[in-house]
Amino acid sequence: MRRMITSQRGFSLIEAMIAFGILAVGMMAVGSMITTSMRFDKQAMGKREAYNLAMDKFEELKSYYSRTVQSSAPGAIEENVEQWVGGGGADATKKKRLTGFRRKSEFTAVSCVTGIGTGENAVTYQVNITVGWGDSATCTKTNPKACPDSTVFSNYIFVRTTSACP
Repeated sequence: MRRMITSQRGFSLIEAMIAFGILAVGMMAVGSMITTSMRFDKQAMGKREAYNLAMDKFEELKSYYSRTVQSSAPGAIEENVEQWVGGGGADATKKKRLTGFRRKSEFTAVSCVTGIGTGENAVTYQVNITVGWGDSATCTKTNPKACPDSTVFSNYIFVRTTSACP
């Protein structure tokens, strides 16, 4: 006579396939989160670099205009940015060339005080620095807003000038 087995051991093929399917869906979700995270990290890196480039330009402009009396109002400054970034000190070999960023500085007179010195006026300018980056044929230093990614930073500088108030 044959004895009946009352307890089963192991998994059936269907149970194993269901478990594998659930695992595969979970792994696809994790993979999707990783690629999304990498994309956002790249965007954040571009914005951080754009902010640093804008702040460098603000400091350069403030330094220049605080040292000299200008004979005319400042004009727009358009430039492609290429410089070495990262590393430094013992990590100098880890520096990389930063390219693909375009920067345009535009000046708008906000206020003017006349007669601060002999024939001098004091003009406060709002400086808008547009930084654009990314690969595109329309992305130029004269139009950084046409870049795939761009952002505008604003600040104020004080300029002593011998020209009339705007």
